[in-house]
Parts: sequence; C-alpha cells; structure tokens
Amino acid sequence: MMKQSTWILYAFLLGLASCSKEMSKDLPLTKLREEAVFITTESGDFISYDIKTGRKRWALVTTGASNGIRYFTIK
Repeated sequence: MMKQSTWILYAFLLGLASCSKEMSKDLPLTKLREEAVFITTESGDFISYDIKTGRKRWALVTTGASNGIRYFTIK
C-alpha cells in the first residue's frame, strides 16, 4: 500500500512540475469554418476545393502511392 501511494504521489508531483505558467503567443483559431472538399490524386497529392465555388484552395504534394481516388467533405 505504501509503495502504491508513493507512486501516486510521484506521478502527481511530476505532472504538477510539467505544468508551465507561460501561455502560447499563438492567436486562437477562429470559430468560423468553411465547407471544403478534400481529394487525393493517384499521384498522392492532397487537394482542397471550395465547396461553393469549386475553386482550388490549396494543394499538398506528397510522396507515396494512393490506391484510387478518395474524397470526403468536412462541414
């Protein structure tokens, strides 16, 4: 019982010591989200299109293979 209590106390103190009082200087994310379609190409690229206009928003060129073309939407 004493050994278990020691480990619990040790874990608590370690967790407390790992907390930092410094806050990130990054701005928080906006709550506004826009709908988009994400597509992977056969060459492995990952592309995002605006769901309302069909305009390409961004593309990420990746290495590796893709089996077919997968798509999904995020609302």
